[in-house]
Amino acid sequence: MPANNRKYPRIKTDRLRIQSFFRGGGASFQVEVLNLSAGGLCLISNGVLRTGDVLLFRFPFKSVEVSLQGRIVRASGREAGVRFMNPENEIKEFVGLFNTDTLKLADASFRPRMKLYFPGGRSFGAGLGSLLDIEADCLHENNKD
Repeated sequence: MPANNRKYPRIKTDRLRIQSFFRGGGASFQVEVLNLSAGGLCLISNGVLRTGDVLLFRFPFKSVEVSLQGRIVRASGREAGVRFMNPENEIKEFVGLFNTDTLKLADASFRPRMKLYFPGGRSFGAGLGSLLDIEADCLHENNKD
């Protein structure tokens, strides 16, 4: 397994389902986020995603809806790794909301186990060394079943 050179530690996000759109428009589709960080996410989709696709992800917090744009950097079957493209200040706002606000989701059973972390800021949560890495684990995570 390659060394974890991630700038942003990832947290596992069981049952986190959000709406997504292709940047050029079209109908929305639901994706399940497997893990998440300030730098991107790993997802499962029922649709076909290709490396280079640019998507818009909507995170419906109780106080406000946040949209993040991301580029597919890896795709294998239904799983894909995404790198966020938003400016740093927008990512910091998202991290703060994720850690303090409640997501309004169809699946009310989602509860984050850990808080997101943004380097240079305050560290949230514990056990960051055991978090998932998109390169090493994203595309192999579901093969454990």
